[in-house]
Amino acid sequence: MTNLLTQAIILLYVTITSSELAMAQPTSKRATDNITKTNSVIKYVCIAISRIHLLSGRISHDTNFSTNKIMSAVRVISPKRVTNAIIKNNDISQLGDNEASENASIGACGKHYEGIGSDGVQGNIQILDTRIMVVEGNRVNSTPTYGIVTRSFDNRPTTAYQARNNPFAALNQNTLKLQ
Repeated sequence: MTNLLTQAIILLYVTITSSELAMAQPTSKRATDNITKTNSVIKYVCIAISRIHLLSGRISHDTNFSTNKIMSAVRVISPKRVTNAIIKNNDISQLGDNEASENASIGACGKHYEGIGSDGVQGNIQILDTRIMVVEGNRVNSTPTYGIVTRSFDNRPTTAYQARNNPFAALNQNTLKLQ
């Protein structure tokens, strides 16, 4: 039986506008499993949906970020140190839009925009049917935009992932692997 203290399921329909961080599910001392974020509309944020870790070495299992509509964000979907992640049927638009009166990307992950930033994610990773579109106009060429970015996090590399049917438009690169 799964310990209820280490399990959290979030099934809410929410609309969030103009915030630095729309949804970050921090881990507990033992990490938190089975995190689900679905059917949300999120606009004008630096980070839309993130799975963050407060303690080094904690690993969460089974994260599902699906059927969300996210507009105008710097980093849109960002699981960190997760085993088994499903990112499916999301609509990401206006990636690279000005946020917080900034005309360049802000944050610890670099001076670029990311549709999906997979940090130290391992196991069964599925990125499916997620549309990633950048903002139109002069903004497109001023700061790099990437669809799916993978990197190590807390000495944990991101392993291979399955990506299918993800339409990208006007990105500098569809995928990017960082160390």
